Amino acid sequence: MANQASADYAHGKAVEEAIVLAALIGNVWPSADENFVKKVMVQIIDRITSFAIHARRTAEIINGPKIQIKETRWIRSDGPVLETDFWTVVNKILHSRNIEVVTFEHGATMFTNLGDRIITHIEVQSDRGSSICFCGYGLVYAYLSQIAPTTP
Repeated sequence: MANQASADYAHGKAVEEAIVLAALIGNVWPSADENFVKKVMVQIIDRITSFAIHARRTAEIINGPKIQIKETRWIRSDGPVLETDFWTVVNKILHSRNIEVVTFEHGATMFTNLGDRIITHIEVQSDRGSSICFCGYGLVYAYLSQIAPTTP
C-alpha cells in the first residue's frame, strides 16, 4: 500500500511538471528580450529537474518498461544528435553538474517586432560520462504516452 501511495504521489507530480514543461518547451518566445528568455530557461531547468525526480521514482516503483524518446517538437538539421533513452536522460539530469537550455532564433512570424525564439534541446553535463542533448518536449511526451497510461 505504501508503494502505491508513493507511486501515486510521484506520478501526480511528474504529470504536473510534464504539463508545464510541454507548454514552456513547445512554445515560441519573444527573442529580443533576453531577460524574459532567461526567466523561461530557469523555469525549464527547475521543472525538468523536478520532473526527472518524480518520473524516475514512478518508473522505478512500477517497474517501468524500457522507454524511448521518439518525438521532438522542433527539429534542426544542423542540431546535435539527441539521446533517445528515457533512463539515460533522467539519470543524467539527476546527476547533472550543468543543465543548459538551448534556443534558436526562428524568424519573426509570431512576434513580428521582437523575433521568435524556440527551445531546440537541452544539454546536460554530469559527473557520470559525457554530456548529452535531448528534446525536453520528447522526454515529457515519452512519459505521458508510455508510462502514464500504465500507472493507475
